[in-house]
Amino acid sequence: MTGNKCLFSTLNENFRENVKLGNNSSIRVMEKGNVQVLMNRKKENIGDVFYVPELKNNLISIGQL
Repeated sequence: MTGNKCLFSTLNENFRENVKLGNNSSIRVMEKGNVQVLMNRKKENIGDVFYVPELKNNLISIGQL
């Protein structure tokens, strides 16, 4: 999940969902898409990344890597 829309290479603007966080609060996902990251000098694509405008920090699941 990220709050930075500029990171996305593709974006599904019709996607809407609620996600429950570790502190039992819920947050609204506004869109979903793909983000490219540089790992070991190689561009890698991470799919199904949620765009959450309220997030101040990026969150990643190790299982997605």
